[in-house]
Parts: sequence; C-alpha cells; structure tokens
Amino acid sequence: MVFIDLGEAYAYPSHPELWVKGSWPIEKLQAELARLRGMGFEVLPKLNFSASHCAWLKDYARMLSTPDYYRVCADVIRDVVAAFGRPRLFHIGMDEERITHHKCCSYACARQGELWWHDLDFIRREVEKNGSRAWMWIDHIAEKAAENQAYDHLPKEVMMSPWYYHLVFDPAKTWEVRVMHELDAHGYDLIPCGSICYFDNDSVERLSAYCEAHFDRTRLHGYLNAPWLEMNAFFRDRLILAGESVGRARKAVEG
Repeated sequence: MVFIDLGEAYAYPSHPELWVKGSWPIEKLQAELARLRGMGFEVLPKLNFSASHCAWLKDYARMLSTPDYYRVCADVIRDVVAAFGRPRLFHIGMDEERITHHKCCSYACARQGELWWHDLDFIRREVEKNGSRAWMWIDHIAEKAAENQAYDHLPKEVMMSPWYYHLVFDPAKTWEVRVMHELDAHGYDLIPCGSICYFDNDSVERLSAYCEAHFDRTRLHGYLNAPWLEMNAFFRDRLILAGESVGRARKAVEG
C-alpha cells in the first residue's frame, strides 16, 4: 500500500481556483495510479483537513466551518474518490490542530470542542457517502481523552493511526503508547505508524512487534511508515531505509 499526498498537486475538476502551476490533470494522475497498481501496490489518497495542514485549500483555509468551506471539502472529496475509483481508505489527516502548533505562524486558527467534532463528522460522512472509509491520526484524542469524551464522539467506522517513533514502550510514561492501548480497549481498528525520522532505523519493526504482542490482532490492519522526508535525491538513502524497515516488519509479522 502507498499513499499519494495530493494537496495542491491535483487539478481538482470542481475547483480550478485550487490549482497551482504543475497541478496534475486527472489523465496524468490516473496514468500514475495505473503504473503503481501495475507494480502491485494498492494506492490510496491522502488529504489533510487539519487547520495546521490545509494550506492546499488556499483562501478556504481561512474560512473554516463556513458554508463555503463545507462545500469545497465535499467537492474535493468527491473529485478524489472518483479519480481513485472508490479507494478502500481515504486519509483525512486531522492531526496537530492546536494553537500551540502555530506559534511560528502569522495566522493561527484551530477548532475546538464541539465544533472540531462536528467538522470531523462532516468530513467523515462525505468520505463514506462517496464509498470510502475515513482514516485519521489520533492527535486530537491523545490529550484529555476522558475529559473531552473523545471515545464517545469518535465512531468506530474511522480507521485510526496511532503513531510512535521511539524505542521505549511504556504506557505509563508515554502518551502515544497509552493512547494505543486506549484505542484497542475501546475496539477501534488500527494501522499503527512508525517512522525513521528520529533515526531509529528499526522503528516499524519495534512498533509492529509491540502491537502484535499487546493488541487484538483482528483489529490490526497493517502498519504504516511515514518517513516525513521530502521526496528528493538528498534523502534518497533515508527513504530506501524506510522501505527496508517496512519489509523487515512485514516478514516478522507474517512469519
């Protein structure tokens, strides 16, 4: 499985105002999808509707929770699902939406409380209405989950990606590990995510071994490696290591 992080890279048919120089038309995108599928990959779309990661929405990024914002979100979801042919999963992001993540920005905006849950539910429903399943990060439920009644708000239909990139797995000391245990206890489907971005080259192997040993395997749907590196020659060796890490983890899990 591979993600394509679309952002402004796709020329959304319904909204030409979102295009930038070099945005791919649907013919070029579908040719790339065919090439990757021919190599044996399941190809999934990735957008991020978090206020911390939605610069690709241009002016609409400053119109959160307005009728225009909802209309555009619904339109681009429909465009993407159509281009990918109703993909099994659709990454919606929703991570890092806190003012603390905007400390260095000239413009800071974050939804909170019921409004955040309302908008998440709107995006999830639009994905499902078009025939895919929403997949998101766990950031918003990670802090004060009980106080925010997070597990009452978050439907089981959403695929969850808890993430952890370090070496020591202790739920009493590390909130990322604690949240993984909470999600498992509440019955969510999981695709845990590791990364070599902190130079732990066996991150995914460690993460998958821990999850296989501690969580309900019927709700573990695989593992993700997010390199968090730019796709260029400078990071070539690191990106190859990321792929090799996934390969080793897969052999260990399947073996």
